[in-house]
Order: sequence, then structure tokens, then C-alpha cells
Amino acid sequence: MQRMGRGYLIAGFLAWVTFGSQPSEAQFTANFQTNIISGVTSNWAGPTYFVGNTNFADVLIIENGARLRDSNGWLGYTAAASNNIAIVSGSGSVWSNTDGGNSITVGIEGGGNSLIITNGGRVVSVGGAIGSDLGGNNAVLITDTGSVWNIQGILGIQGNLAVGNYGASNRVVISNGGQLAAGGQVLVGGQSYSNSLVVTDPGSVCSNNGTLSISSLYGNNTLVISNGGQVVNITAYVGDAPISGSNTVRVVDGGGWRNNSLFVGYAGSSNSLVVAGGSVLAMNLVIGSALATCDNLVELDSGSVTVTNAAHTAVLEARKGELVVNGGVLQADTLVITNPCAQFIHTGGTLIVSNVVVDPNTFRIVSMTPQGNDLFVTWMMAPGLTNALQATSGDVNGDYNATGFTDIFVVTNNTAVGTVTNFLDVGALSNGPTRYYRARLAP
Repeated sequence: MQRMGRGYLIAGFLAWVTFGSQPSEAQFTANFQTNIISGVTSNWAGPTYFVGNTNFADVLIIENGARLRDSNGWLGYTAAASNNIAIVSGSGSVWSNTDGGNSITVGIEGGGNSLIITNGGRVVSVGGAIGSDLGGNNAVLITDTGSVWNIQGILGIQGNLAVGNYGASNRVVISNGGQLAAGGQVLVGGQSYSNSLVVTDPGSVCSNNGTLSISSLYGNNTLVISNGGQVVNITAYVGDAPISGSNTVRVVDGGGWRNNSLFVGYAGSSNSLVVAGGSVLAMNLVIGSALATCDNLVELDSGSVTVTNAAHTAVLEARKGELVVNGGVLQADTLVITNPCAQFIHTGGTLIVSNVVVDPNTFRIVSMTPQGNDLFVTWMMAPGLTNALQATSGDVNGDYNATGFTDIFVVTNNTAVGTVTNFLDVGALSNGPTRYYRARLAP
């Protein structure tokens, strides 16, 4: 049997395999075998097409407009089935796993298995999983313009993708104009840890019509959107179970993330979203939703975070965590900071906020102490462009929105909630009209 050497670089992981030739429609029977389907249509008679049932380093290549049609496509079925590869390459080349309403799975119990969709190739499936059982370190690479994995669902099945359902350290990389489209939810770290989704380069898109969850149970899972890559979903959760902590999302270098609703730390702790040169758009955003801990984070270093809707009623709430703005543009219809453990730190960048709702216990006049004819006013500030202590003379009928208030002391660019300051209003207690005070925040 003729043998040849060949190498593949997949998302930072190098697998060297040696191939032996085999008829294009045969199933793999030993290690180091290759099936090549080139320029023809092949309908697999069995329910499942295995690339590595119990085997090591087997390869399936679909190329030159070829089509393989089956019910299931499974790479790395048993624990011994590792380092197997399927490659779908070239315009018109399709691997269709839709007969009978089934899926494609990369790494069931085996590890180090890979699916590569390149140069305009396409994979179509009802559902998908990478590391579905105990399989770890499996990978999917979707690269080049026209290369697509379409997880379409069928007959009421939504079309879900799980990256690390039970296995750890699995990854999906979408690059150089590749696309992944799912009809249902996408889970990165369903019930495992250290799994990742990377979307990078102009034209690269990951979209789904359901929820995107970065860890639904455990932690240390990641989403990276960079260099013009785009992610579009309905609702997103970064850590959505009590033990799903330390999950991270980075939107950098022109990457974009669009959501209807976004929860950073829905029920987990130490989850974070960092925006550095990218853009995040949501209709509602909550930092730290349900868990008692207060250590979730949204940080804007550069780029933009926009929380708005058509009615301009969208809310950005720092509930149980920290909102940090070091640069870029933060725009929100309403910014809410009412939870005692919430923090908002503003050290740079631009805030465009229509309404601010803060905890009255952390934004208020604390005391007024007479000092002769003067009045010493102490008050707690909220983060904003200007914090102004204002005063007026005469009766305003208890209406603190009335006109007639003027600034008597202004602090600019305060960065934190509850910072205490004071002002000595000279002559405020001398004979004259009644004097009223209020604190005003301009975000």
C-alpha cells in the first residue's frame, strides 16, 4: 500500500498524519487511511459515516465539487479514535448530514479530531457538537470566503451547536470570510470548561437565531471577536449558572457583537466582557444578574458599547458587578446603578447617556452643618462628566426640577459611585430668602 506524509495546521494545533489510499466510498478499517471523494456524489447507505470509529489518524477529503450525503457524520467515536480529520474543500463541495434529522459531531469520546471547511466548501447538518461526550481538544476551522457550516435544524429541531458539551478544550475558529449559521442556540462550554469560539477577519460571521451562551454550567470558556469578525445572536449569556465563572469575551480590533439582550454574569461570578477597539450593540445589558457575588465586569477601553432601541428605552444596568469606561464611547438610553455592590468607574472616553438612575444612598446630600453665617454642605457623587451642587432662593414649591437653580460648586469627571465631597456656602445663613439645595449629575 502506498503511503505519503502530510501536515495540517488547525487553530494553533499541529497534527501530522500519514495516509494510505482507500476507495472513495469505503468506510475506514484501520489507522492512517484516507478516503477521497472528488467530483462525484456519494450517498452513504449506513446511518452514520465514521471518520475514526476506533481508529487513529484517518482522513476524509471531499473536494472538486463532490457531495457526501449521510444521516450522521461522526469524527472520533471511541476514546481510541483520535487525530482524525475531515476536509471539505472547494466551491460546490458539500458534506450533508441531514437524512433522518441527525448531526455532525467532532470528537465524541476521542480527542484531537478536526473538521476543516475551506476554500468555499460547505457542511450542512441538523445539529452539531464538538466534544460531545468526554472528547477533548477537538477543533473546527471554517475559513475562506464561501466556506459555510449551516446548522439548519429540521422538523421542529432548532439546529443547535455545542462546543464542549461535556469535553474540555474544544474550539471553533471562523476566519478569512468563513461563516457559521445556526438555527437554534450556540453553547460554548455546555457542561465543560476551557472551550472557545473565535471569529476573526472581515466577512467572517457567526450567527444564530437563539441564545449564545459562553458557559452554561462550568467556567473558563472564551469568545473572541476580532479584526472585523462579526457575531449576531438574539440573547447572550456570559456565565449563566451559579458555578459558571471566569468566562471571558473580548471584542477587539474592529470586531462586532450584536445582541437583543446581553447578560454578563447571569448567575455566575468573575465573568467579563472587554471591548478594545471593537463594538458591542445591545437592546439591554445587565452586569451581574442573579448571583450574590459582585465581581462581574464590563470594561470599555476603546471602540464602543451601545445600548439602545427604537423607543430609546433600553437599559444598561450595573447590578452585581463593575462597569469600567477607560476610553471609547459608551452610549445608553438609561444607565442604572442602584445595587449597593454595583460600581461605575469612568477614567476616560465619552459617555452619551440620556437618563441616569443611581442608588439614592450613594448619590445624595449627606449633611448640612452651620458654621457661623456659612453652611458646610457634604454630598456623595455619582460617576459623570459633571457633578454639580446647585442652590436657589425663594419658594420652589418642593419641585426640584424647577428652574432657578444655579451651580455653586462643580466637580468634573468623577469616576466612582459614592465619592464624598463638600462645599462651604459662604453667607448662606445670613438674613435673606429661603435657600434650597440639590445635587445634579450630568453623565
